[in-house]
Amino acid sequence: MDYLGVNKGVISGGHTYGRLNNYLGEVAGRFPERLLALASIKEWKADDPAVQDELITAIRENRSTRFVFRYSQIHREGRHELSETGFLTVSGA
Repeated sequence: MDYLGVNKGVISGGHTYGRLNNYLGEVAGRFPERLLALASIKEWKADDPAVQDELITAIRENRSTRFVFRYSQIHREGRHELSETGFLTVSGA
């Protein structure tokens, strides 16, 4: 980062390796002035209280200040629209 003149970086995990919110929070916590961690959730279960709790934990305890919501992932359990009940609260719509 220093070599390229980057002051702050963003780190994010995807679904491939499972939930990395704790790990990414730890890494960002080591260098809070340099790294910002993005939390991720199972978008297709965004209306599940357990998934919402996971997001809240990532924000409060793991120093994640933003989260990733991949709209393309909501199809996994037959979901198709963010307008379905439950998504409005999570997406901020």
